[in-house]
Amino acid sequence: MFKPLALVTTLCCTATLALAQSPAPTTFPTEFPAEAQAPDAKALAARLGDRVFKAAGPNGLGWRLDIKNSGFLFLDLSNGLRDDGTWRTEDGKLCVNYRGRIPAGCNEVRLVGDTVLLKTRAGEVVTLVQQ
Repeated sequence: MFKPLALVTTLCCTATLALAQSPAPTTFPTEFPAEAQAPDAKALAARLGDRVFKAAGPNGLGWRLDIKNSGFLFLDLSNGLRDDGTWRTEDGKLCVNYRGRIPAGCNEVRLVGDTVLLKTRAGEVVTLVQQ
């Protein structure tokens, strides 16, 4: 015999259990830690150049930055968007002049030891993990 109430109860409890076991949404800070240092332009260029970094953004979007000493930067996002352009550093900032859909601009960058922190245009601080 079909018991709709039992089915609804089972689905409800299963959904509740699944939600309870899901990881909580990650929150990202909007300020750099107190110990973070703003590198000068030359030191920042040396730290970033000829390296590949990955990051996870607050919206779950993954980034891959391939930063070349030649002055070019290649960006791949996990949603399939790709862009590239020229990059330069200013004191405490990474600036990119993208050639595609992403607007040109600068992002604040800080260092905590070997850790590179970048503030997104939305104001969240993300960690760039060297690959």
